[in-house]
Amino acid sequence: MTILETQGPNPAHRIAHVMASHRDPVTLQFRSDTSYFPLPAAVVPTDIPALWLTAKKNAWTYDGLAQGDAAKQFMISTILTLNDTTEAAAIYYKMQDVWAYLKTLRPPKYPYRINNDLAEEGRHIFNDNCSSCHGTFGEKPTYPNKLIPEKIIGTDSLLLKYYELYSGYQDWYNKSWYATSYAPAYTRPQYGYVAQPLDGIWITAPYFHNGSVPTLQGVLNSKMRPRYWKRNFNRQEYDYKNVGWKYKTLRRPGGKKTFNCDIPGYGNYGHDFADQLTAQERNAVIEYLKTL
Repeated sequence: MTILETQGPNPAHRIAHVMASHRDPVTLQFRSDTSYFPLPAAVVPTDIPALWLTAKKNAWTYDGLAQGDAAKQFMISTILTLNDTTEAAAIYYKMQDVWAYLKTLRPPKYPYRINNDLAEEGRHIFNDNCSSCHGTFGEKPTYPNKLIPEKIIGTDSLLLKYYELYSGYQDWYNKSWYATSYAPAYTRPQYGYVAQPLDGIWITAPYFHNGSVPTLQGVLNSKMRPRYWKRNFNRQEYDYKNVGWKYKTLRRPGGKKTFNCDIPGYGNYGHDFADQLTAQERNAVIEYLKTL
């Protein structure tokens, strides 16, 4: 019910959907013998945004689905074990403090030497080509919280289609305690993906909303994205120079530890805006991103 096609991406949203389908939306009480909405067979992969981005984002999820009170949205995982709305209210009371703490988090600093001249070159290239969606950084940072339509960004759209075709969860959520109690939260499917803040992006591989691209080089050059790839899940092997996971490219699909970009929902295409840059310019942008 929550098994993904490959190791690495996160199925947390699916767990919430399964539990919600067995809970009365008004009382949140659980009934194993009742389904309040049908669940599709598809389990769509997602990558989890870095927690230190909470201070900037209006909507926590990549697709902008989760709207309204952020602390209440963030506590949806507790639906796995809570008893009813009384317990949910008590959790929300504490979750407001958790959310306030998360908003104080800042990304770790890049631990190695940075070529400052190259990074400064990259800053100009970034501001000219990327900042209108991802924001600016420095003494007076900006972040537009912009949702990019799928037809423009061109990345794998199965997550968007999932919520468009199967409205059971969002209908349940929007009439549930989460939406009808104090400080409401609600779901609003949108056919696009939120351009993320890039604070600490050097340590947040893999990239894209489904984790399909292992390195920043691949993000900036679509021709460098491996079709089938695998990384070491027993030991962390990070490439700090090129930024991202060290990985092995395969000629054909493998088992559960191989990321297969041919599978619907796991595609690594789209977001090819930086393909127009030269190799030198892409290296400069990556050097700049190490400073964020």
